[in-house]
Amino acid sequence: MSKPNQNATNAEAYFQQLITKRDHYLFQQELKAQVSAGIYIS
Repeated sequence: MSKPNQNATNAEAYFQQLITKRDHYLFQQELKAQVSAGIYIS
């Protein structure tokens, strides 16, 4: 029964990676919007 568990783990890791990439992208977009609005001063 180790194969289904391994597959589930791989899928979980893959989706976790996608979510992390999406969150990072959204954060970047939010930061750009704030910079454009002059809210965030770097």
